[in-house]
Amino acid sequence: MVKLGFKSIKIKIDGDLNQDIQRIEAIGQALNTNISLRIDANQSLTYKTARQLTSLLSQDNFNIDFIEQPLPAADITV
Repeated sequence: MVKLGFKSIKIKIDGDLNQDIQRIEAIGQALNTNISLRIDANQSLTYKTARQLTSLLSQDNFNIDFIEQPLPAADITV
């Protein structure tokens, strides 16, 4: 897809923090830094795992645009 000119890639994750991090890191390392990653959690994270995920991803040098729908819609955790 990158060779076709796409500038971003959406990665679906499922809430298994270790597996999700491995998946994101593997894709991020396979791409150059000009490609942005868009993470779609499909409401699969808890507040705690969302914070852990963002903390871990901020330590890496990946170009992440956003994390879509990290928490369940009914979760109003502040």
